Amino acid sequence: MNRKKWVAGLLLGVLLCTAGCGDDDDASGLTAATPYAGFHSARYADDALWLCRPDLATDECRARSLDATAVTPANTPRLETFAPTAQPIADCFYVYPTVDLSPAPANHTDFANRRPMLDPLLSQAARFGSVCRVFAPLYRQITIGTFSAPPAVRDPLVEVAYGDVVDAFRHYLGQFDEGRPIVIIGHSQGAMMTARLLQEEFDGVPALRQRLAVALLIGGGIAVPKGSTVGGTFQHLPVCTSAEQTGCVIAYRTYARGFPPTGDSNGLAEAGFDVACTNPAALGGGKASLRGAYFPRGANQPAFRFNLRLPFAVETPFVLYENFFAAACVPDAQGNSYLEISAEPAAGDHRTNPVPFDHQLFNPGFLGTHVLDIHFGLGDLIALVDTKTRAMHR
Repeated sequence: MNRKKWVAGLLLGVLLCTAGCGDDDDASGLTAATPYAGFHSARYADDALWLCRPDLATDECRARSLDATAVTPANTPRLETFAPTAQPIADCFYVYPTVDLSPAPANHTDFANRRPMLDPLLSQAARFGSVCRVFAPLYRQITIGTFSAPPAVRDPLVEVAYGDVVDAFRHYLGQFDEGRPIVIIGHSQGAMMTARLLQEEFDGVPALRQRLAVALLIGGGIAVPKGSTVGGTFQHLPVCTSAEQTGCVIAYRTYARGFPPTGDSNGLAEAGFDVACTNPAALGGGKASLRGAYFPRGANQPAFRFNLRLPFAVETPFVLYENFFAAACVPDAQGNSYLEISAEPAAGDHRTNPVPFDHQLFNPGFLGTHVLDIHFGLGDLIALVDTKTRAMHR
């Protein structure tokens, strides 16, 4: 994937005011009227085009086990069972990353096989069911080969993919919105799509901005002016700097310590801007221990497989490492920020790093630890969603 092409695609969304756009700040938080009341999508009325939606007969976020085996500091196992909350305090709208690895530019249109989508869905989004109702549409995403295609080929395909995302979101608002705080979650191509969704549907619309608890735009090139928390990709949505702050964005891209970005893999083309980096374990800055890193034991996609180095056999679908990895936002050689991940067990902690940072999948000249961006910080991200949405209910 060409990083500059990716960033160009991410910044395609120019703020376009829709009906209701303006500077009216009289909307009153969770009770504010929002656009698209009663909106009905002919496409997304089809249950088959949703992976997760709370009324589905088979909601993939709730139908599969998310149990994890925690590796304790004594290198012993502890079972952590998972059950979605019966009293969700928020709605989470999730857009998955690139799963179609076809080299030819195209939109993914065959949804008969959902297994590639289940890899990120279960690893990244489903666990948010502990605090929210999860809405996850299938969409005609662009193939990985589309990113390096010329604009005349790429741009119409991007429009199809984004058209699906915004249509699904409006259908959610029109048919399922019950006034809860809204959380937007996207990774990689999903962050590209949700960044534009935020630009066009939230950034200039006070009624929706006031409904936004937080946007998790992970693994993407969200731009901010150097030294600032707002501007660049968004004009009214700042990057988060505290746990209870709402209406803000958490964005970062990970690389392992000792394997910093090389070439232009983390680059932004525009002078004066930085790649937004918000440490989910320390929104105010600095290094901090990540409370819970969740790793799947396998992947349906062969390209995303690597062997975890575990001290014992594990039967649960996930493995949990609590307070083992540390994270800090640091600059690369070009001065662009990224989230550096390091294995830093405390004194007396007998665990060793289960992630082979030197694996070819984590090549810092290509993706770094991109496929694990959310996995490392998942425990912190869920806790932040819980804190922020509860703050909106006060």
